[in-house]
Amino acid sequence: MATEREEWVDIIKGIGILLVVIGHVTPGTLRDFIFTFHMPLFFVIGGYLYRTKENIALFFREKSAQLLIPYCSFLVILSIPFITKNILLSNWEALVDESLIPMVIGGQALTGWFSAFWFITCYFVTLQVYNALNVYLSLHQVTIVVFFLFCLSFVNSIIFSHFWLPLNLNVVAGTMFLFHIGYIYKNTKNRSKFLIFSGITILSVVFFMPELLFDTEIDYKYASYGIPLLSQIVSFSIIILLIFLSKIINTLPIASTFLKYLGINSLLIMLLHQPIQITIRTVFGINEAWIVVPIVLIICAVFNFIFQRSNVFNKYFLGKYIVNKCIKRDNAIH
Repeated sequence: MATEREEWVDIIKGIGILLVVIGHVTPGTLRDFIFTFHMPLFFVIGGYLYRTKENIALFFREKSAQLLIPYCSFLVILSIPFITKNILLSNWEALVDESLIPMVIGGQALTGWFSAFWFITCYFVTLQVYNALNVYLSLHQVTIVVFFLFCLSFVNSIIFSHFWLPLNLNVVAGTMFLFHIGYIYKNTKNRSKFLIFSGITILSVVFFMPELLFDTEIDYKYASYGIPLLSQIVSFSIIILLIFLSKIINTLPIASTFLKYLGINSLLIMLLHQPIQITIRTVFGINEAWIVVPIVLIICAVFNFIFQRSNVFNKYFLGKYIVNKCIKRDNAIH
């Protein structure tokens, strides 16, 4: 039986992936507000869930099966229409420049249907690097390394803003900080002080610096992290409030069931929501978020239902893996 902590974690991941979908179909102020914390949320919660794995090679294989195999499977399958079109039209330059090269490079090179794929590779590398640091270094030493990378991430963001690496590896310097915050939060005994701090922070921002919530350009995919440290404090404060909200929602049967389902299936939704919502808007001309978002979630649920009926689909699209003859499957991002 799931513990209370595990249940609220699924709920907050459900809230997070719902906000990801809403943020991609809603322009303007609401989108800007969501972008201040929706991606940081997954890294903070990932850090909260993280447990040091001494066997680095096994951890690499497990997370590769859970994250990279679905990533590659969806990348290939969803690329077929574009590749086929360019082949039929003998448009070899477009085939290479718009399909094959982006598939190999990943990260910022993936746009349109694939614009959310950067997160998977960035999250995977963040997990691997953070685990390696925790295996070989003390917590104090890890904190120093993470803070150095955090400073380096703003050198990238502010001074060398056009610099990026394949698979968005440069963004790992910024996401490590968020992951570490989540890990520190998990190991803090008196967490109530975080809630008080978060409440005071958000109220102060709303009254004195509302632009931090609505006007600051934040997009982790493009190494745009906002105002150094201040934007991260605001993001963390919102996430703490969402953790508190998730624990309340856990007492509400209908809302908690819905959000847990989204959280458990967040990986599938992350990879599928963009091609679905873009198709709905461009082919059918439906742009209203209140219509698009439910349709996206329903279609994702249908695919999830189908994939779960096949061991092959489970493995390649839902991240099912086998370790030491023990079958494991988790379609959530963690």
